Amino acid sequence: MAREHFVLVHGEGHGSWCWFKLRWLLESSGYQVTCIDLAGAGVDPTDPNTVRSFEQYDKPLLDLISAIPEDEKVYPEQEID
Repeated sequence: MAREHFVLVHGEGHGSWCWFKLRWLLESSGYQVTCIDLAGAGVDPTDPNTVRSFEQYDKPLLDLISAIPEDEKVYPEQEID
């Protein structure tokens, strides 16, 4: 049985580190959790002064979501059991 997979995304001026307590709680409950740093944030090596667009800023998240197998994705119109 597949575990639910949560992808946690930080807000402006933060990084994946801000999710450390929630990540631990979710993983302790058996969920799969990925905390991601957007471009130029957290431990991402991109110089934040070089990020010029939302497309560039969001690229790490979009790459991660693209890599999730299609049968594991939930779309807005889907009902969740």
